[in-house]
Amino acid sequence: MRLKNNYNIAKKCSGDICTILHEQSKDGTKDIDTRVIEITLPDGKKEYLATNLFDKSITQKMFSELYFYRWLLSNLSSLIKNQADDEIGITADSSNKNFDMVSDKFPC
Repeated sequence: MRLKNNYNIAKKCSGDICTILHEQSKDGTKDIDTRVIEITLPDGKKEYLATNLFDKSITQKMFSELYFYRWLLSNLSSLIKNQADDEIGITADSSNKNFDMVSDKFPC
């Protein structure tokens, strides 16, 4: 999961850290062990990824590569779904009988 740069957990990260997201009793959550990995984007900006994969053999570089593949796949999936919607004339409030079929086949 990508963290916003202004989250305290991201502010504490320099490289690759293991930390705990503390419980929020008002939300009913419990403490969660978390690994936060800092990656540098091609433009020099920093991104912070949170994961529950603690195996140190999975390096920052590996996470960075996986992160970029994920965006490639996500964008490709969205492109295919939008093109399919356009082909059969689906709109957001469409009553087209094919809408449910396409939405099930191409979830985004």
